[in-house]
Amino acid sequence: MRIELTHKGFAHIPQTDWACERALESYRRYEAQMDATFKELAEERSTDKETHSCIVREIWKLFRASSHHV
Repeated sequence: MRIELTHKGFAHIPQTDWACERALESYRRYEAQMDATFKELAEERSTDKETHSCIVREIWKLFRASSHHV
């Protein structure tokens, strides 16, 4: 997990296994929401499933690259 993904300032570091699991679940939900949004964007631009995958992959690259400069 990369803390620099759109996070500014101090970050709370989970101290217990339970807190770590909760943080990871939260991040996975966020990632799934972003992926669903990227898939919707891809479907608006093409009807081809393979093209959808390529578009989503490229959007993730752009998203991650832009997060380094926030």
